[in-house]
Amino acid sequence: MLKISRISQYIRYLILFLAGLQLLAFILVALLGENTGVGQKVSLNFGLFYSDFNIDFNHAWQDIAKNLQQEYFNTTLILGAAELLPYFLIYYFLWRLFSYYQRGEIFTVNTIYCLKMLGKTLLFWLLLNLIYPVLVAVTMRIAGLSDTLPIILNFGSTELTYLLLGSVVYVIAWVMQEGLLIQEQQELVI
Repeated sequence: MLKISRISQYIRYLILFLAGLQLLAFILVALLGENTGVGQKVSLNFGLFYSDFNIDFNHAWQDIAKNLQQEYFNTTLILGAAELLPYFLIYYFLWRLFSYYQRGEIFTVNTIYCLKMLGKTLLFWLLLNLIYPVLVAVTMRIAGLSDTLPIILNFGSTELTYLLLGSVVYVIAWVMQEGLLIQEQQELVI
C-alpha cells in the first residue's frame, strides 16, 4: 500500500506540473503567438535553451481555425480557451482520484465517482468538438463580426476516440460500482 501511496503522490505532482505547463503555454501563445496556419506559436531562445510553444488545431477545429485566422481573429483565445476546459476537468478529476489512492482508498465510492466524471468529461469533449465551432460561427455572424465565417460540423477520428475512451472509462467505473455493491451485499449476508 505504501508503494501505491508514494506513486500516487508523484502522479499528483506530475498532474500539477502538466496543468501549469499547459496554462503557461496557453498564456504565452495567446499573448505573443504568431499565426501558423492552423494555430499559433511562440519560440523562446535563451542561448543554449530553445523552446517552441504551440497551440494547433489539427483536428475537427482546423477548418474553423483557418477561417478565423483569415478574418484576423485570435484563434488561441477563441478556440484554445474552450479546449482548455476539458483538459482542466481531466486534471482535476485525476488529481482527486490520485489523492484518494494516496490515502489508501482504492475501490470506494469516491474513486468510482472520479472515474465516472473522467468518462463524462471525455464524452463532454466529444460534444464540445462537435458543437463549439458551430456556436463560434453563429455567434460571430449574429454579432456582425463576420458575414463569411462558414458553419462547420466535423466528425472524425478525434471524436471517435473521445467517444470510445469516454464510454470505456465510464463503463469501467460502472462495473466497479456494481462490484462494490455486490461486495457490500455479501458482507451483509455473512
